[in-house]
Amino acid sequence: MKKFQLDELIRYESLLRAGERFALARFADGERLFIEGRQATGIDGWVSPVGPSTLGQSLREALSIAATHQCHIGVSDDVNDPSSKLFYLNMLSILNQEYITMSNIFVNGTYDHFIKSTIPLIDRCFEKIVIFCNSSSSLYGIERILSKCKIYFGPSDCVAFWDRASHRWLSFIKTLAATYNDTIFLFALGPISSISIPHMHATNKKNTYIDIGSALDPFLFGKYTRPYQILGNPDREQLVHVEIQDNIQYLPAPATVSCILNCYKRYDLVSSWLTQIKAQSLNPSEIHILFNTKPPQDLLEKLYQDPKLSNIVISHSNIGVWNRFAYALNSKTDFICIFDDDTIPGCRWLENCYESFKQQPGVYGTVGLCLHDKDDYMNHTRYGWPSSNTSTVEVDLVGHSWFFKRDWLTLYWNDLPPVSGFDFMGEDMHLSFAVQRYLGISTYVPPHPPDSLEMWGSTMPQRGVDLNAISMTGKASRMNFALKRLFDLKWNTLKERHSLSQ
Repeated sequence: MKKFQLDELIRYESLLRAGERFALARFADGERLFIEGRQATGIDGWVSPVGPSTLGQSLREALSIAATHQCHIGVSDDVNDPSSKLFYLNMLSILNQEYITMSNIFVNGTYDHFIKSTIPLIDRCFEKIVIFCNSSSSLYGIERILSKCKIYFGPSDCVAFWDRASHRWLSFIKTLAATYNDTIFLFALGPISSISIPHMHATNKKNTYIDIGSALDPFLFGKYTRPYQILGNPDREQLVHVEIQDNIQYLPAPATVSCILNCYKRYDLVSSWLTQIKAQSLNPSEIHILFNTKPPQDLLEKLYQDPKLSNIVISHSNIGVWNRFAYALNSKTDFICIFDDDTIPGCRWLENCYESFKQQPGVYGTVGLCLHDKDDYMNHTRYGWPSSNTSTVEVDLVGHSWFFKRDWLTLYWNDLPPVSGFDFMGEDMHLSFAVQRYLGISTYVPPHPPDSLEMWGSTMPQRGVDLNAISMTGKASRMNFALKRLFDLKWNTLKERHSLSQ
């Protein structure tokens, strides 16, 4: 479905005329910089820090709330920033197309229409109008276009403000939303608008909340702040579009998958693993084996003769659990599935992960953990082969195997732990942390039907508790250290995220 800028503005005018109550927040390239931890600069001179920020985390959470509560979201368009469009559509995959529009709906080629038609319509339709604007606004001439509005001032430096006062601000706007009905709230507070609107809409859906961005700046500041506001500027003529496909992920058909086995001493299972991988209903394009100690020579000779193997890598010492994710960068496929050496999947495991991914993009794994206590890793509920779940289950992290998009590995290397002390733990939860933090994407266990073992991620789970298992070495007790590190980096558990969205 292709949406055009002027048509979209007229569509929202129709909602206003019909007395519909809705929320429209906008996310574009600037918000993406915060979410990804890259540097952003505001018109007021503030500069965001490089790396994760409280504001970036709140923007990710706001997108999740927006999708859950059917907030309208404006995203980057196909003309100016198609990459950011895909970035946001990935994060909004559960949101129906009717709730997605373009972030520059009020500017450039529709700016004249917005000032001459949309604003007078708002003035006629609402008895109560509230504007949130920058504290440096002079309110020059706002009464000329909106005859009855109440003004609330927000911060000029949104980064510093959000670090020190985000909880106080969210409490304030939620209380405000609950206090009013049949009111329109117009936001001109940059990234804080994008956060505030989903929270207010989730609190009270009897109001209308719209992020107008810079469109009223000449009336708020008494000066032009963007080129499109100047009569005759070329930007004032630009009209754009955004195309939203039913399959937001633009997944190729058929999908290409690389399978990687990381083997440490369990040499007797390699043959069984290879047999099941070759029998997959979704045939892998690449098969790699990484040995973390030198295997028996007869096994190597047999593997070297296997034409299905893409590569064999041998380390003469055990270099830990993170190396398989590093090696996965060598894959040339859309998806990667990494396996522990104790994990022999059913023959429809890759198909199960891929079909589940198409329904809900995320990291998928063989056994998932829902954490109940941030201070105790062992206090958790497990899903997958331990529970034979009949439908997809959202979890905090997964183990034994990991199915995910290869491109997500670019984010995996942010926020790495210290070079020592984490060699044999934490790599699984770090993957879930990274995609949540930088993409707003969750982790899942696909269905493990009790009567369909071919769909299971592991058909020999008992091998995960032999003498070679990390859980049997005493290192598992150190998982609490890995958890604490990620919680200090603002990783939110499933329990916390659900609490936030309510």
